Parts: sequence; C-alpha cells; structure tokens
Amino acid sequence: MKIHARRRTGATRVRSRSANISGSSFGHHVRILQGNLNIFKDWGNRAISTGDKPSAAVQAQLEEKEKMDCRHSLSFCDIDARLHNISPVQPGTCEWVFELPLFQKWYDQTERDNGLLWIKGNPGTGKSTLMKHIFQYCQTKEKYVIAAYFFNARGAELEQTPLGMLRSLLFQLLEHEPLYYDALLPIFGKKQQDHGMGGWEWREPELKSFFLSEVPKCQSRPLLLIIDALDECSEHDVQNVAEFLQDLSNNAIDAGLTLNICLSSRHYPFIRFNEYQELILEKEEQHDEDIVKYISNNLVIKDETIEEAIREKSSGIFLWVVLVTRILNKAYEDGNPETMKQKLNETPAELGEVFETILKTNNSDKDETILILQCVLFAKRLLTPEEIYFAIIAGTNSQALSRWDSSQVTYDTIRRRIKSSSKGLVEIRRSKNETTLLDHKAFIDGRCRKIRLQRQGQAFTMTSESENEVVQFIHGSVKDFLVRNRRLQRLDPELRPNPIAKSHDRLKDCCLSYLMMESLELQDIEAMESSFPFLEYASRYLFDHAEEATLVGQAELLRILKDDNVFKRVERFHNYFVDYGQDGAPLNLLQTLAARELPKLVGILVDDGVDIDAEGLPCGTALQAAVEFESEETIKILLSKGAKIDPRRVYFGDSTLYKAFQKSNRGILTMLIERGAKLTFSDKLVGASLLHYAIYSGDADAIAMVLDKGAKVNTRAPIGNALCAAAFKGDEDLVEMLLDEGAEVNSRGIHGNSLGYAVLCGRVELAELLLEKGAKVNTPGIIGSPLGTAAYYGQLEIVELLLEKGANINARGLSGSPLELAAFGGHLEIAELLLEKGAKINTQGFFGSPLQSAGLAGHKEVAEMLLNKGANVNARGGLFGNALHAAVINNKKEVVELLLEKGANINARGLIGFARLLAKLYKKFKESQNPHASLGELKGSSTKIYGTAIQAAAAYEHEEILQLLLDKGAKI
Repeated sequence: MKIHARRRTGATRVRSRSANISGSSFGHHVRILQGNLNIFKDWGNRAISTGDKPSAAVQAQLEEKEKMDCRHSLSFCDIDARLHNISPVQPGTCEWVFELPLFQKWYDQTERDNGLLWIKGNPGTGKSTLMKHIFQYCQTKEKYVIAAYFFNARGAELEQTPLGMLRSLLFQLLEHEPLYYDALLPIFGKKQQDHGMGGWEWREPELKSFFLSEVPKCQSRPLLLIIDALDECSEHDVQNVAEFLQDLSNNAIDAGLTLNICLSSRHYPFIRFNEYQELILEKEEQHDEDIVKYISNNLVIKDETIEEAIREKSSGIFLWVVLVTRILNKAYEDGNPETMKQKLNETPAELGEVFETILKTNNSDKDETILILQCVLFAKRLLTPEEIYFAIIAGTNSQALSRWDSSQVTYDTIRRRIKSSSKGLVEIRRSKNETTLLDHKAFIDGRCRKIRLQRQGQAFTMTSESENEVVQFIHGSVKDFLVRNRRLQRLDPELRPNPIAKSHDRLKDCCLSYLMMESLELQDIEAMESSFPFLEYASRYLFDHAEEATLVGQAELLRILKDDNVFKRVERFHNYFVDYGQDGAPLNLLQTLAARELPKLVGILVDDGVDIDAEGLPCGTALQAAVEFESEETIKILLSKGAKIDPRRVYFGDSTLYKAFQKSNRGILTMLIERGAKLTFSDKLVGASLLHYAIYSGDADAIAMVLDKGAKVNTRAPIGNALCAAAFKGDEDLVEMLLDEGAEVNSRGIHGNSLGYAVLCGRVELAELLLEKGAKVNTPGIIGSPLGTAAYYGQLEIVELLLEKGANINARGLSGSPLELAAFGGHLEIAELLLEKGAKINTQGFFGSPLQSAGLAGHKEVAEMLLNKGANVNARGGLFGNALHAAVINNKKEVVELLLEKGANINARGLIGFARLLAKLYKKFKESQNPHASLGELKGSSTKIYGTAIQAAAAYEHEEILQLLLDKGAKI
C-alpha cells in the first residue's frame, strides 16, 4: 500500500461485449487497441463485461463470498472483547433479576410501551457482570433474535463509539436474519466499486439510517438488543445513542415489530428516554444479598461482624467490596489478623479514596507506579505485558535496556512487576483477537495508515507466552479517579500544571530511549521484533506522543532529530512499521510529521527554519502529504507559514488540488482554492481540470462550487471540455446547464466531440439534444466516428439516429469503418442495417475487412451473413492478412470451418507472429494422427513471422484446428 490511497486507473483494459479473444500475437495487438478504445469508457469503472455467465454453483459461491466479505467489513478488532473479559457471576448470584416482575414484564412484552429496561448503578456496582448474565440467559431462549454490545472505555476507539456499536449489532444480525443482506449488499457493492477492496470504512450516519429504515422491514422475529455501559462513550455520543434507540423503538412500534432493549449505565450523564422500566442496582435488596455471598465466599476469615461491616460500608459498590476483601485478606496472610478490623475502619467508604489509599500505602517506588499508570492512561493503543515492562525500564532506568532474554526476565517476572508497580489497580487480560495488538485495519480515524502485518508473505505474530494479552485498569472507575479532580498530579506534583502533556512527554522519552539503546541494531528489524518487544510501539508512536506534549515544548526533540544519524535511525524503524508505500523511500522529518497528521510539531519545525517546500517520495511536499491524509489543521499551519500549493516539481504528476479532490473533502478544496490553487492542473492520468472531475463525481454542490470559484467550461483536456465530461457522464441536465454557460458543443477530446461521448454512454436523448445544439455528426474519435462507436457498442437506436442525421456510413477511423466495428462487436442487426444503407462490404481497416473482423472475434452468424452478401473470403489486409488466419490464430473453429466451406484458400500466407511451439505436444500429435508429417518442418516454419494457416495453428497450439486443417488437405 502507498501512503496515499491508490486511485483506480482509468485505462483498465476490457473486452467488448461479444468478442472473446485469445492468442498471443493477436492478443497483444488487440489488448493494446482495446486499452486505447476504452481508456475513457473504463474511466469511472464502466468496464464492459464479456464471456459466459458462471454456472449456478459458481454463482452461488460468488454470492456467498460477497456476503462473507460484506459481513467481515463490519467486523473490527476486539468487536466482542469486552464481553469476554467481563468476569462471570459468582455462584448463586444474580439469578434474582429474572424473578423481578419488572424484568418479566419487559421480557414478555406484556405492555406495548415497555420495550426498554434501563439498569442503573453507581460505578463499580457490577452492572456489566449482570448484563452479561442477562445476555447469556436470553441466549438460552428462542423467543428473540439477540444482539449485544458492551461499550468499553478502556478499549480501542471503536469499542467506545456508536459506530462500533452499530457495526457490531449489524454484524450479529446478519448471522440471524439473511434478509438484511438484500438491503446491505447493494450498498456494500457500490462502496467496493467506488473505492476498491479495503479502501473505505463504514460511517455512523449511513449505518444509523440503515438500522432505522431496514430493521422494521427485515426483522422476521422479535428482536432483543442489549447495550451495556452506555456511559463509557463520550457525553455527546451518549445522547446520540439514546436518541437512536428511541427512534428505533418508535419505528418498530409503527411497523408492528417486537423490539426489546436492555440498557445499562451510571446515573450520570443524564439520558432522556420517553418511557422505560428502571432498575437501580444498589437499591435492590437481592443485590445486597449477592454482596454478602461474595464476602462469605472470599474473605479468608469467618467473622460475621467483619462481614456485616463490609456490607454496610460498601453502599452496594461491588468493586469496593472486592478491593477491601483483598486488603483484609492480605493482612491475614501477613500474619496480622488482629489488624483486620482496624484496616476496615481506616478504609474510606468512597471508591476513589480507596484507590488513593492503595496507591499511597507502602509505595517505595512512586516513580515507577506513576509511569505504569501513565502508560495505561495515555498509550495510543493497549499495550502487551512485555511492552509495558520494557516501557517502564526505558522510563526509569534506560541504561539497563537490552535485548529481552526470556530465560532471565520470565513471563512470571513481568506479571509480578506489573502487579507490584500498579498496586493491583492494573491487570492483564486476554484479548480475543490477536490483531488487537496492532491496528489491523488500513484506516485510523478513516485515513489510510496501514501497518505492515505481513512481511515476506508471513503474518506478524507475537511469540511470547502473553500472546493476545493486554494491560488494562481493573475497572473503568480507576481511570475516572486518575483523570478527574487533579488526582494524578496530586500523586505526583511534578506533573503540574499540565499533567496530560507531561505524561505524553514522558512516554515520548520512553520511546526515544528505547530506539536509541546501543544493543538495538538497524540491519534486520524483522529478526529483532520478538527480542525487542517495545520496538514496534516506540517506532510507531514516538511522534504522536511528542505532538500531545507540545504544551511542555518539543524543540529539544526536534533538535535531536535534526542530527542526520539520529533521524535516519528513528526513520528506519518508523518506516518499517508504518507503511509509506515504497520500502526505504526517504521522507524528511517535515514530510513525516505532515503525513502523520501532527500539526503542532509541523509548526515548531517550520518556525525553526526547515525548508517548507522540500519535495520527496512518496507524497511530494509536506503540504501534499497533509492533503493526502486530510489533516486540515496541518494544512492550515503550512499555508499560514507560506507553503506553496503547487510544488516546483510534481513527483507523481498529481497537483495538490487534484489530491484534495480525490479525498472529496470540501473543506480542504475550498481552503486550497481560496489560497490560489489553480483550477486547471495536470493529473497523472488524463490531465483534466478540477471541473472535469467534479462533473464525473456527479456532486452537484462540487460542480457549483468549482464554477463559482471561476472554473472555465471550455478548458481543454484529453477527454475534451467540461461538456464532453458531462456527456460521458450521461447527465442531460448538466449538459444543458453547461451549454447555457457557453460550453462549445464541438470541442474535441480523445473520443471526438460531445456527441461522441454521448454515444459512448448510450444515451439516445442526449445525442438528439447535442445534434440539435449543433454537434457535428462525423467528428472522429479514437474508435472512429460516432456512427462507428455506436456500431461497436451495439447501440441500434443511436445508429439509426445518426444515419438519419447524415452520418458518413463508410467513415474510416483508427479502428476501421462502422461496418467493420459492428462485425467485430458481433452486432448482426446493425451490420445488416449498415449494408442496407450502403456500407462497403470489403472495405479495409484496422482489422482488415469486415469479414476478418467477424472471424477474429468468432462471430459466425455475422461472418456467414457477410459471405452471403458477397464478402470476399480471401480478401487480404488487416492485422493477419486474411480472414482464415485471423480465425485460426484466435482459435475460432466454427468460423474456420465456415470459411473453408466458403472457399477460403487453405494454404494462403498471412501473419503468424513470433510464437513458440510445444514440441512434445505436436510430436505426440504427429505420431498418433499423421505419421507422414515432418515435425522438423512444422516446428521450423511455425516460428516465422509469416506463414500458412496450419503453421499458425501449430504456433498457437490449437490442436483441434490443426487436425481440421490437416483433414482438409493443408500443406505442411
């Protein structure tokens, strides 16, 4: 993958509707011709399909694969990791919820408006554990189709967002309700067609719209949705999800669909619902009984007084009970049972204060504790146990850094270090998907930043005992405790006044220290990955942490990186893990920062005097790199500091404005145009203007914007002017608008004038309009005249219209006459019409005569009609000399038989081309079929440029035709 999303090539080679062509020498010429004939027909993915339809079995396999691809496009790393990481209920607990009247009324839908059950509770009350238990209970029933989503504030971005919820729910529903595929596959197919495989991401608005419109239509059975921890997404998203669920419920009621929703959250933020059933966990007596059972099962000493005191002091907070039980058990295990009551009395009742007490008690290495908390809080992704272990060493004792020796630093050592440093507030959890350890998608925040998960054909995998394990806080309330009310800087006053920026600065230092360790060699990075666990993270996220730390200054880091040796070292590792397209392609520091969307660092570096317009692979300038990744803030910084929109040299032929248009980002386009970007530019494919691409995109707002910014309707490009592009698009309203704007109707492009492009898209009404507006009927294009183009593509109505308007029936173009093109396309009715109107039957063109055109494409009916109308069966000319040679080389046995029957000279010489002979095949053929044939003569003569039909059959290894020619008396 390149750092920029590769656009689809407009010159994809295609075959005509009917011509099924093969043969090495002929194929070479025809593929070139076809590429030229259709260079703009293909542009916009208008390829013309050919060949036989797949069998029913093959078609079923293709459809099944498309469904699988569609469903997989919704999946993402750890789509259900939170569900699997929630601890199961303690034995004998939580069963009471199924006996509650409000649960039964909700589950059984005894009232129409009781579709929402809202379970509320304070942080740490055990809501997620209960929700998982409800989910598992409902799965044992057959009443509902069930889909569940467990928000996870400690997980990756999608795990915390409505988009992740929508993708997960639809992913699950597709498995249970096949009708959803009927509605989703057309959307999926359009995205694949427009953007290619993996070149796009689902968006929240489109999935919301899909749910609201299609769930009431497609759901054949009652539906039950379970949404846990809604409060673990942003406050803005909380209300958005609530409104979505309310709308979905209303639509279900209108459609007569049974929809039950079970939702859990904290009491805050405030969420608005019209009607719901409410269960407040800490107020339920049975919840208190569950706490009593937990204490009884887990407290090592049986003391009813202590047990009751724990229950009373807990206020229904299960996590508080778990932490206090651990503290008391430790006192007992340390041989101090007499202190248990004292410790219980000293333990704060508020959960946050318990965290603070834990962190401050016996903390001989506060610096390491703060660092591990910073790693879990501010790392750009979840870290593995080994990664966090070596990050701690890099940040506290960088001189001790070295290659990991697992015999010395065992996995048990790593676990104990993490538990000790974090005081038990951090835990190691198994990630369900291996790819959680890396960003497996090619998009981050919707932009292409593909990480190499495959090198030399082998998938990147972790090789340690901790494979698929990550480090997280034991509960989301730990994160809340640290980031709210300045708790982190209370633990470490040196973090004032910017604890977040200073934390990122420290992580940046950890990354840089790790990359600069002496034992880390540059030669074979792949071989070193398992021995240097923090290498991938440090290489990839050094700059990201520096960006977040600019409030505390990063001039020193950039000064260090200006040292060529240092930057080359960092760049070597960085470019290995972040795929910028061409392996080893040099990126200067400014381009790297722009490509990584780091506007603050870009600004600092430019202020320090770096060449803002320096160019290099693979993106061009820093501004172009920023445009490629749609980093508006970086673009603003660069433009404000004087970056040139159009570079001195254009490495890949694409202007900055064209790159912006590719991204369909109106804000960036407007910004560049207002800063003076040229509306006419050269892109590397067709040299078109911005208006051309706006027209082909079909975006009316974009067209209006470009015209409003001063684009000229008659700006020329290989495709022609804007009118040609609109005609090729087939948009009659747009054509009329451009004509009103003064567009020249006869401005020429590669396919002639605007009429030629209207013919290409097959629009009769549009062709009539342009003819009325003065379009010349015989303006030639690369295929031929408009009549020849219409004949080639089988457009009978347009052929009749053009003949009526005076089109030259024998007009010769690069690809031949209209009759020749009709024959090549296999369009019998059009060929007959052209002959009836006076077309010359033996005219010579690119393919030779019309008969040769029909023969080489294998259209027997057309060839037979031409012969019956008087076509010369032995006419010479064209690519292969005569019709028989063309049919032989392209393995058209039926046409060969027809031509021989009609008197074709079997021994006439024509073009063979350079071709190899498979001696073993023809030796076997000679021995079994014709022992008198001389293999040596056959082999020698078949490698000449010119020869007879039998020599051509031998050269191209067409065994059946070879036998036929021998049977008909062909001379060897």
